[in-house]
Amino acid sequence: MAAQRLMALSAIARDAETISVVRSTQVTSRAYLSVAQGKGVRFFFRRPPTEEVVLEMDTGFSVTPLMRSPADDREAPPLEVGDISSITAMQPPFFGDGIPPESKTLLAEALRNARFDEIAFADLGDSYLGVTQPSDVRVARVAYMHRGEADARIVFPTSPPGAKNLSYEPEAFRKLLDEVARWARSGFKSGEPWVIELEHQSNEAIPQILRALVSGWSTARKATVLPPGDPLRDLMPDLEILDYRASVTLRLQPNGQLATKPDNDNFSLEMSVAEQDGQLKLAVGPPDFLVSGPLREQIMAEVLTAKIIERWAKSAELDEMLGHFETFVRTAAPQALVFRGEKQGSSDTEILVFDGEWAGKPRKVIASIELKVKKIDGEFQLNINEDSATIVYLTDAPRGFQHGLAFPKFLLSLIDQLRNWENSFE
Repeated sequence: MAAQRLMALSAIARDAETISVVRSTQVTSRAYLSVAQGKGVRFFFRRPPTEEVVLEMDTGFSVTPLMRSPADDREAPPLEVGDISSITAMQPPFFGDGIPPESKTLLAEALRNARFDEIAFADLGDSYLGVTQPSDVRVARVAYMHRGEADARIVFPTSPPGAKNLSYEPEAFRKLLDEVARWARSGFKSGEPWVIELEHQSNEAIPQILRALVSGWSTARKATVLPPGDPLRDLMPDLEILDYRASVTLRLQPNGQLATKPDNDNFSLEMSVAEQDGQLKLAVGPPDFLVSGPLREQIMAEVLTAKIIERWAKSAELDEMLGHFETFVRTAAPQALVFRGEKQGSSDTEILVFDGEWAGKPRKVIASIELKVKKIDGEFQLNINEDSATIVYLTDAPRGFQHGLAFPKFLLSLIDQLRNWENSFE
């Protein structure tokens, strides 16, 4: 019986070192679900190099001997997992319910009397934003108003109907970026707690996967305790599970379902479970289009080369100020916001937003770069297209620089991705 329990525990970590009953050890495992053309969904313990991975799961914990007194013949209390009815995440503060109903009505009227459920609202502190159809820059509309005003106005597009070139007012987009950057700098932990009721979801994959993460802890705990009366109970200690952690990364469609086919609108979502003081804490991480953590650090380290910074400067007619521009970018880099503006097949267009002071004035520089990201054995590998480096927006831009529609296009894409992320829990 004891051997069976040890085998059950070790099965949780297929690639782990042999578990010893006389010393502590670390146990880790990684598993994948992938989709291959004509082969359906398949399960792997190593990442398949050429197939579409829709789910990646990591599990880890430490195992240590738990010595007990000979007089202690009580079985360890069973772990009661039960059903998970809800999970708490941090809602983006700018997507909260702080906009008064009357202001929402004014924004909706400006947006051709759109229904509230057709509008992505954003609270920008001293102003409000309303967006319809952000997934398509050709038909999207953006309304904007300052707090306390009696009307809202259209800031995208501002060109007359039928105009060849679309125009816009950048203030609202800049303020939205400021709010997203502030949220990112908080570690995505600012904002109001957002309780997600799992039992009411139409998407059954998320609650089922969360329950699987929790049941992994329960299985590991139960596999380490020898019951009273077992003949080996006096010969070997119980094993205690410490620092249990598990995470799963899902590739989702905009509707929140598992993405079984590659698509430019798919995004990844990470959910995790970690032990704190004998209890499990469930959390939802930021979506992958808001680049954070090790990937962000690697992008910043590999993108901020002299060659790419020079290309950015030339694209904005800043050749004669290259030294000042490079100093500005490198100084602003630690606090820069990074997000995915566009996805085309295996290539991503990453947007880097630099805020700081230049020549005594506050400046905002928004740069883009195309790259491909691969994750192999937990490590990111980047393939950067240096020729794609472009400045898409610059405050106090030189006379010859044309902003074009890239700036509102990428911001509308960000709004659309954030809305899809939120909707995946409905």
